[in-house]
Amino acid sequence: MKHHNIAVAVIRKGDEIALVLETAPERGRTDAYWTLPGGMAEEGEDHRAAVIREAAEETGLAVKGPGKLLYTCIYDNKRDHSICHVQAYLFEDFDGALSPRDPDGSVERAAFFSVPEALEKIKETGHPAVFEPAAFHLNNPGHAPRSWHYEDDGTGKYTQTARKPLSNTKKNGGPCCE
Repeated sequence: MKHHNIAVAVIRKGDEIALVLETAPERGRTDAYWTLPGGMAEEGEDHRAAVIREAAEETGLAVKGPGKLLYTCIYDNKRDHSICHVQAYLFEDFDGALSPRDPDGSVERAAFFSVPEALEKIKETGHPAVFEPAAFHLNNPGHAPRSWHYEDDGTGKYTQTARKPLSNTKKNGGPCCE
């Protein structure tokens, strides 16, 4: 079973959130879609280092500080026999202007949207493991971090199987659920 560590940046400017317009032909997507900036951690890179790097590459913004952990999400993809471990961090302090420099070439542009607009765009990805945790935390600012778990039944349809508060304990270098 393959394991992927994915870091996601929730970059907030007042009442707006940064999104990136992305294409992902390697994942079978030929259409462009708006999503939160982020991506896979490189070999030996932890989630926090990955989120700072990904935010800079995909948005051009230099986020400051370690970021506040908003949520973790684990999704079990039975189609390609992989498990993705996602950690999303909130950043409200950053330098720079939106100007993506994505070395993968999958980000077409970046923009700030109001929270309701951003959530509507993220929902269009059709992936509940992307939309539901983001919607919960953007609609409930200040809420304690939570862990979300989804499973793919093998057809590409994800079902939420758990949502729990995060504890202060760490296993394998990351937060875990109670």
